[in-house]
Amino acid sequence: MVLGVGGAVVADLVGQRRELKALQEESRVLREQVLENVEIDIKCLEAQEWKAEARATVWLDHLLWLTQQTIDAGKKMLVSEVRFNTKGRKREITLELECSDWEIPDEFVTRLNELTTGSGKPLYRASHLGWDETSGKVTVEVELLELSERKPDNEREADYRKLRKVG
Repeated sequence: MVLGVGGAVVADLVGQRRELKALQEESRVLREQVLENVEIDIKCLEAQEWKAEARATVWLDHLLWLTQQTIDAGKKMLVSEVRFNTKGRKREITLELECSDWEIPDEFVTRLNELTTGSGKPLYRASHLGWDETSGKVTVEVELLELSERKPDNEREADYRKLRKVG
């Protein structure tokens, strides 16, 4: 009887060892899959960083083009503050200007509104919010039309997720 119980214990132990080896192999395969997913996640994070850098570069290009339209910079017109609006659909640059007379912001806004892409589409929709005669200060809002027409990042990501579900 002891021999029978001992044989059953040995058989059970051998079975448990086989099961342990099978579980260890399965664990190894799953670990490799997790590591592959981690690598993919890292690549996604890197791509997001590249996107952020690219967006910053686009803003810098527009800022350069806007400053090239200033009127007699440093004499009749001075840019005292620049703000970027990247929230929501509208992409805007708000400029705080100091101008020598009220015609300067009008001329500046007209120049910006006349700028077009190679295909003839307007680049900007600019307007000024009044001129303070005592300080010569004026706020100019410039919508970057090309960027405003693009879907925001979160909407594009939602579209990509839908595509992934289909595929």
